[in-house]
Formats: sequence, structure tokens, C-alpha cells
Amino acid sequence: MPVLPPAAPKRASRLASFLAACAVLASFSFTARGADVATAPAGMAEHQFTAEKASSLLGELARDVDACMTAARPVLLGSRDPAGPSCVRFVNVGEVKGPLPPSVKQSIDGGPGMRIGAVFLEGFASKTPKEHYAWHQVWLRLILESFAADNKEVAPAAARLAEKAGELARGINSWTVWPEGFAPAAIKDPKHWPGRCLKSLNEAIAAKDLASARLWSNELASATFALADLHRWLGFLLDNHLAAIQFQAKGESLFTWADKHYTKYIAASEIDLFPSGMLTLHSIHNYLEVERQAELLFHVPRQYEEPTKMGLGAGTAALWMPPDLRGAFVTLRGKLSETNRSVWDLAARSPFERSYLANMLFRAAQAKTIDQLGVVLERFSKANPESSVSDLMDVLMYRGHSFAGFEWADRFDPRLMKAAGDLSGSDEEVLLGAYRFTNALYGGFRNYGNVLTLRDALDKKKLDCVRGTDMIASLYRNAGHAGAYHVRWCSGTEGHTVAAAEVERDGKPVFAIVDAMVGKTAKCETWPDAYYREPPWPQGLEANPPPYSVELYGRGLDNYVWVEGYIIRDTNAGLLMKAAVPYLPSRQKTVSVKAFDGPYPQTPKAPVPETAE
Repeated sequence: MPVLPPAAPKRASRLASFLAACAVLASFSFTARGADVATAPAGMAEHQFTAEKASSLLGELARDVDACMTAARPVLLGSRDPAGPSCVRFVNVGEVKGPLPPSVKQSIDGGPGMRIGAVFLEGFASKTPKEHYAWHQVWLRLILESFAADNKEVAPAAARLAEKAGELARGINSWTVWPEGFAPAAIKDPKHWPGRCLKSLNEAIAAKDLASARLWSNELASATFALADLHRWLGFLLDNHLAAIQFQAKGESLFTWADKHYTKYIAASEIDLFPSGMLTLHSIHNYLEVERQAELLFHVPRQYEEPTKMGLGAGTAALWMPPDLRGAFVTLRGKLSETNRSVWDLAARSPFERSYLANMLFRAAQAKTIDQLGVVLERFSKANPESSVSDLMDVLMYRGHSFAGFEWADRFDPRLMKAAGDLSGSDEEVLLGAYRFTNALYGGFRNYGNVLTLRDALDKKKLDCVRGTDMIASLYRNAGHAGAYHVRWCSGTEGHTVAAAEVERDGKPVFAIVDAMVGKTAKCETWPDAYYREPPWPQGLEANPPPYSVELYGRGLDNYVWVEGYIIRDTNAGLLMKAAVPYLPSRQKTVSVKAFDGPYPQTPKAPVPETAE
């Protein structure tokens, strides 16, 4: 694995933490002949990797690849045809016209995305908040735990498969001449991409073609690493969802309170007014992306059939990406500083970031926003010539909020790209600049309105809190700044969202908060201490019941994941819970603490409207 130069002081500890967590990656690096990255481990001489060792690994792979794919299929793809219609459909500019974005596919026969979508649909039949709470705490919890158990049964085998394929690739790449005694193994006729890679490697071994053996051993290592990473993501997403449900349990009194104030509860649109409800509405996109990437592994996609034309022999970190995305990977890599190119390469073969990067490249390629994303990376590299993997990956996220990015190119509207180019300064200064642009567009409560895209908001000069947060985060990232989050307020009958970003104050990272709907903000407040007191609702929304809890959401695989939750009032007031998010350097542990000892805002006793719509 290439040695990275020292990180700049900014976020330096975050880079160090990430590299420490990813030390295991050294065992997965490989290289093609003439490669400029991903070399074999130091000290490995050619004679150390023998034909006997290679034959042993090849035999194990011949035995395990098909067995591993067979075990993984019901977990990652279900019983549906991987070559059939995808579970994810591209949404072009202008397609989302309201009142709702295009629906997602749901089926108990599919993978985690389609199956969990079907589960959520059942939950949306709940008639009251308390009934929906019980559904989450009993039924959904059991289903997620069952999915997690199924994944844990097969994930270790996928990880071992990737380790063996990586070891074989490194060994073959260390050879300069064909070793005597290294012969092909008995290989089944493959019906999936890792099997095709293994068969092609076996054919190269039979022909004693070292160049082809290098190429296909590298491709096999890449494919098996992708498989292991999808299991890794699925396990994390399920654990994260269960952590959010655990936080929800601390807010049971809000569901009980709200039951008295609804005559008609619309679960499919109002669960995000309660703790962890944001995940129930939007986490489906994370699960669907696991399933979409699995589609590409469980058959041989047409665009993979001639991989040498997709840059397989290029000898770069692009080898870790799906073959049809390697051109986009190389193009965007060229927009970065020399140091950040090494960070980009590291991301391509890092746990979690590999699949995330593959998704962001896929979305940008489909939406034809590679050029715009290249401008963003140039801006980012100028502001952060020596970045961390986590920061570099964050600026790629095409959603500015969980309820955003339905049109995949939305963030890259030319008006937002131009406005972002005018923002400069520190992270916090750019966050405030993005807020000022958004708040000026909003212009006050007379322009309040529900819009589903940034394009629509700019055209109509209307915003709600969600689209305002989406706009701030998009501007912030378009300006080349990383670490965008959002905060969700829950009051049981109303909800509100504000933008957040991880910035540096006095040498320490903090979450700065800005509200698109509050005018004349001169400085950012911080999470979570801004909520130790009762936060005021924006102008025009003052009559809403005060927030009961607040939650912090950060980037996931395709949408956002639950990061932290804080209870503002009632029985568990002052409680702060944090989820472990392994790809975010500062969030390696699960935490539950009493963050504030009061005095706490009082629980409202005044009646609220009979019907919350």
C-alpha cells in the first residue's frame, strides 16, 4: 500500500484515525505490471511466493468462490434475476414534478432494498403514532435483527474469500517469470462475475500467460473485495438502524402524547416527526444501493465482457472500481492534487469507501455530472491539498438531505455551481455563506412552500426547511468543503430540519448549525449544546409545539444514516446517544451519556391542532 504524505494540520487527527482503522488494507493491495500504486508488501521477494502456495490458494478459491456466491445470493439479491430490471432507476432533470418523487421497488423476493421496502410498506398501515411505535419496537426490530443474523452467517466467508484472492494477486504480481509447477484447477462454469474472473485466471494459468494471469488475478481480487464490502455495508446499515430504534425507545412518551392530538395519522409522511422516523422514510435508498451493486456481481454484465477495453491493464487504483466506471475514476482523479490522488486511490480499496465511491461515480456518470463533480474536486483540492479519505469522499455525496437528490443532477444545477464558486474562507465561513444565499432566496415566510427539488426551489423562489437544508449542504459541498450533515427536530405533530457541518474551532472539530429559515444569522450555533435550551421555531411556525428530540444524520451509502440523538425534554431529557460509524474517523464507538443536567425545557401542556397533516 502506498505511503501517504503527512496530513495537513486541518483534520489531521481524523486522517490518522482513519489510517489506523484501515491498517488491515495492506493485505489487500495488488498491482499490475508497471503499476504506479498498490505494490506488494515490502520485503516480498519473488521466491517467497511459491508455485505450491499459489496452487493451494487457487484450489481454495476454486472450491470457495461459487459456494460463497451461492450463500450470499439470498442475502444480497434474493431470488430475482440479476440480469433483469434493476432495483434502482435513474431519475433525470425535470422528471420529478410532484407531489411525490418516483416510488421505489418493493418485493419480498428481492434483496435487502426491495424486501425492507416491503416491510416499511406494512408499517405505513399503522393507524396511530403509538401503534407505529410498537411496530418499530417489536416487528421492525425483529426483522432487522433477522436480516443482520443472516448477513453475519455469510459475511465472514466473503471476507476470507477476498483475503485469499488478494494474497494470490499479490503473489502473481510479484513474479517476473512463470514458476514451474503452477497449473490450473478444476473450475465450474461461472454464472457470476467473480466466477468469470476465476475462470479467466485459470485459462491464463493453463496458457502460462503471466500478463493475463496478473490481469485476471487483480480482477478477481477486486470482485471479491466488492462482495465482502457489500456484506460489510449491509451489516452496518442494519446495526445503525437498530441503534436508531434504540434511541426511539427513549422517546416513547412523545408517541403517547401525540396519540391524543391526531384524528388521522398518515404514517408514510408523518413518522419523521418522531425519533428515528427519518430512517423509516429514507434509509431504503441505502439498502437498495447494496442490492443494486449486488446485481452486477451475480451475473456477467455485458459492459464487463471485454474488461481490457475498460482499462484493466492500466495498473492504477481504478482496478478496484467496476470496469465501466474506471474511466470516470481516472478523469476525476486528475482533478486532484498529487497528495489527494493518493487519498483517492486509498478510498477505492478501503472498506465502506470502495462501495460508496462506486455509487457516487455511477450516479455522476448516469446524470452526466462528471464535469461538474470535477470542478468540485478542483475546488476541494485547492482548499485541502492534503485531505483525509473521509473528507474527500464527503464532497461526492449527491444528496444534501435525506429527502433530496431525487433528480440525480439536482445538486449540480448551474446556478448553485456558480453561487458556490463565489464562496470562500474557512469551513464555517463557507457554511455561513451558503446559509446567506439560501436565506436570501427564501426571503421570509411568505415564500414558504413544499418543493421536491433544488431546481424547483430556484425557479419558484420557494423553500421549506428540508429543501433549504438541502440547498445549504449542496452549496457547501459544491464550494469544495466537506463534512455536511443535517439535524432533524421532532415534536410529534411537527418537524423541522437545519443544516450542520463538521468544522474546526480552536483546533477541535465541532458541528456547526445554521437554519435556512431564520434570517440575520451572524454566527453558527453548535450541536448538541444549542438544544440544551428550547430552540425557537422559525418565523411563521412559532405556534408549533416545541421540539422533543433532535437527531444528527450523516452520509451513508446512498442516503444518510443516524449519527446521534439528543432528548430535549420529558423523562429522558439530557440524554445523548451516538452510533458507531466505522468510516467516519471520529465516530468509532457507540456512546450513551447524560450530556446535560438541566434545567430542561418543560413539556408543553397547551393543546395542539386536532389534525396534523
